[in-house]
Amino acid sequence: ANTDRENNYHDVSISVKIEPGRKISQVQTWNPFDASRQCLDFSQNSTHLEFNIDLESTGSAMYYITNNSETLPKLQVDKEFEPCNVQFKDNWDYSLEDPNVLVLDRADCKAVLHSSYKAEFKNTEILKLDLKLRHWLDIPDRGGFMMQPWAQKKEPLGPSADVSLRYSFEVEVIPADSVYLVIEQIDRWDIKINGKSVPIPEEIGWWVDPALCKIALPDNFFLSGENTLEISGKFDRLTNLEIIYLLGNFGIKLNNSKPSLIQLPEYLKIGDWCLQGLPFYCGNVVYSNKFDFSKQKDVKYVFHLGSHKATAVELVLNDSEPILMTHGNFQADVSDFLENGDNYICLRFLGSRRNGFGPLHMAEKPVFIGPASFREVTCQWQETTKLLPYGLLEKPVLLKHM
Repeated sequence: ANTDRENNYHDVSISVKIEPGRKISQVQTWNPFDASRQCLDFSQNSTHLEFNIDLESTGSAMYYITNNSETLPKLQVDKEFEPCNVQFKDNWDYSLEDPNVLVLDRADCKAVLHSSYKAEFKNTEILKLDLKLRHWLDIPDRGGFMMQPWAQKKEPLGPSADVSLRYSFEVEVIPADSVYLVIEQIDRWDIKINGKSVPIPEEIGWWVDPALCKIALPDNFFLSGENTLEISGKFDRLTNLEIIYLLGNFGIKLNNSKPSLIQLPEYLKIGDWCLQGLPFYCGNVVYSNKFDFSKQKDVKYVFHLGSHKATAVELVLNDSEPILMTHGNFQADVSDFLENGDNYICLRFLGSRRNGFGPLHMAEKPVFIGPASFREVTCQWQETTKLLPYGLLEKPVLLKHM
């Protein structure tokens, strides 16, 4: 396996120690993705077997050394490709498989204990705010060693306070379709938008996880300009302050102070989709395009995806089945699917929850993600939101091999 995400390695020499006197008949390469098998050249002396392999970035290979020879095609390594005269457009049609997401993770907070003891916290990140309130009330911190609430014994709640959290955001374009609020522990909170109480329906949906309660917001609650979302209720040791989300058919512009709801872009350009109205989007995106092409006989055509960011990418060309590209050079043989004339290509970028669920303030590149990655006291912290780039970062290329 090649664990290097950036570099390919060609003609890597492999030496395998064998039993003295053993005669190897064949070395086979097995492809677990399509169950194909091929044989490759090798050399042997009395103690070792040697052969050369190519390993793409993040790629792996499987080899079978046997005393029995089978009739198999010989491994062909295509190294000499040249680009075809195909220019993909800069602007791609697209569709979102999930609603877009606005992350609200900073709030102004007012807390009152016994009607006289008060605390106030301005524009504080939500997990920092949770910790500040716990320290103020002398409540144990949440952490990796705490017992989950559903497993805790019924005991007195201890100190509690009346709290109100106020979130602010701008609206440049009022969404034409429904907007949904996603919040945990919805039964604990009274919710208002721009001073108007949000009714809580009897039937409450959820998004991603059953703990993330989802309700539709009244259409006429949003205003042009600054908008406020306020939640108020009791804070005690069983309260969990977490990110609040707005979901809907809108775009997002990140300003230095407040995020803004805007119109979704008409097209997606080559480049990071976070900079095109989708900074917190955490679903799949389907890019589509059309190009004209003239095929040549006895030519192998390979689609090369190039620079991109996604969990994986599915390619559909005309009537082909989806071709999954997950690692390596991100190339796919499309010789059987190209047509003379118009060709239609779809690239389904499989996203992740990273930019929606975080960590959103971890300054360094993590080796792994755990509970400590989300807190200022246990990671290298930055106040501004840190997002990972996603999307089609450069134009794909169609290659040919004579």
